Amino acid sequence: MIKKHVSQKDLDDFIPSIWDFVRFKGKTYAFPLTSFGRALFYRADWFEKAGIPAPETWDDVIAAAKKLQDPAKDIWGLTVRGKRDDGTAQGWLPIFYAMGGKFVDEIPQIDSDAGVKALQLYQDLVYKHKVMSPDTVSYGSGEARGMFISGKAVMSIIGSHIAPAVVKGGTSYGAFKLTHIPVPVKGMQPTNVATSYQWGILSNTRYPDEAMRYVNYLSSTQGQVEFNTTYMEGVRKSVYQVPEYLKAKPWADFILKDQAIMRPLPMHPKYGELSRVIQLAIQEMLRVPFLRFVQPVRDGFRPDRRRARRRDGGNGPEHVLDRVQPF
Repeated sequence: MIKKHVSQKDLDDFIPSIWDFVRFKGKTYAFPLTSFGRALFYRADWFEKAGIPAPETWDDVIAAAKKLQDPAKDIWGLTVRGKRDDGTAQGWLPIFYAMGGKFVDEIPQIDSDAGVKALQLYQDLVYKHKVMSPDTVSYGSGEARGMFISGKAVMSIIGSHIAPAVVKGGTSYGAFKLTHIPVPVKGMQPTNVATSYQWGILSNTRYPDEAMRYVNYLSSTQGQVEFNTTYMEGVRKSVYQVPEYLKAKPWADFILKDQAIMRPLPMHPKYGELSRVIQLAIQEMLRVPFLRFVQPVRDGFRPDRRRARRRDGGNGPEHVLDRVQPF
């Protein structure tokens, strides 16, 4: 269906990595619309005034946070999401991945050294380095980004699509900047785990051609600019040549670099369960200063065969995708 309605030139215009978000076992089941990855937002004006270069590693982040924060005035070095919701898991996965974390059959191996270190990091940032508030365990999206927008945080790990809200909140781009998720060691290749939204067409539709023409428009350069200028990130190269878009998003060059290194969230039929295990592990690390034992987290990622069957009767993504029209 794609070749019938979309030229090869248009297909080549999409950011190459975005196709990983819409394919399963070699088949394309959706058409790309938008994406966003987590980024480290930092107050570049504060960094420059203190003579501190942009942070690259976690050591850089911790050192800068200690120098620039003022907890007595409720200004913290870093904010992240910590409450029990999927956004917290999504915000942690890029940190896990940047530390060398692996995905086996789309399951993040959090019982690995990288997983343990990434969980331990959250605890250390609060209790050892004291650069994140003890209230982080209750922070959702509003709190994590709100503190940065209001000048109550030096840095924040939030979605790149929040940048327009930072500008709207009164901090111009340049006074704040975006950089990649910190790595453990200088010189390591940055990575990211990103969220993406796509258009799909149900397999039982009576109007597949009409639906595809509509989807094609929505994913066109014009459609991308209309939808993504004030919120999400465009996923076509040509979008990043539109003056209107570049004016609205002067950080677009960073987004292009970030899109080249991102992978999707785990494409697993039990992603919700995986996410809940990560959420619980993060909550434990943020609540308990002395916790080091992570065996319960390991057990949580061993699939329970007795509960493996989906509630809708299927056994995996193939069952769900039977209801979606392959492109």
